[in-house]
Amino acid sequence: MINLGTDVIKDWSFSNGDLNIVTGTGNLGQAIQNRLNTYLGDLSAFYAGYGSQLFDYLGEMNQSNIHEYIKVEVEHAVIKDKRIMAAECTVRKVSSGRVECTLSVTLVDGTDMDLNMIITNENMVNIIGVE
Repeated sequence: MINLGTDVIKDWSFSNGDLNIVTGTGNLGQAIQNRLNTYLGDLSAFYAGYGSQLFDYLGEMNQSNIHEYIKVEVEHAVIKDKRIMAAECTVRKVSSGRVECTLSVTLVDGTDMDLNMIITNENMVNIIGVE
């Protein structure tokens, strides 16, 4: 598997006077989550094309065509990560204010990973089960 990198953990917590870090698959999951939680263009002064327009679709979450828009937007945003060669988002379950998805990614070295993702109408994406 390719080196998936290291970053500061998203809650900016400390241990023994130093920032906690996340590495490997946890770092990839956090990077995907950060990209999807950032509105496209919000960081354009620093990162052109970073983010997504995912939350434009969440007010109409229970319409079937919206599920396809969510799928396409997630895949389009995630594929911009240089570690990811391909992505497929499958909407599994829709309930009031919540969409559960499986995000299958193929890394540039050919490794496949499945990530569980929850999108809420509070404009939050959570990647579940990666450390």
